[in-house]
Amino acid sequence: MAEQLAIADQVLGRRLSNARIEKKITTTDAAKAVGITSTYLEKIERGKSNCMKVGIIYDLCRLLDLPFPYIIPCLTEKSIEEYQEELQLPPAKIS
Repeated sequence: MAEQLAIADQVLGRRLSNARIEKKITTTDAAKAVGITSTYLEKIERGKSNCMKVGIIYDLCRLLDLPFPYIIPCLTEKSIEEYQEELQLPPAKIS
């Protein structure tokens, strides 16, 4: 289960990061908008945060116009394989 949760954290972070980059919002601006540090946001986006607060994730979703259910991966055997494939894709790049 720990591996599944680590993958879910990475998927959540990648989806937030890609949406932020697509909207051309800097890490600093996004962090300020939801009341966290840019370092904490970077940890969330890398899936390395030890403790993600649901309220912060919700606020980030609102800022980035993402549906909250989309950002939270469903943990099933099949979905874990799909999420691993999603993580193999390169992250969004700033153009």
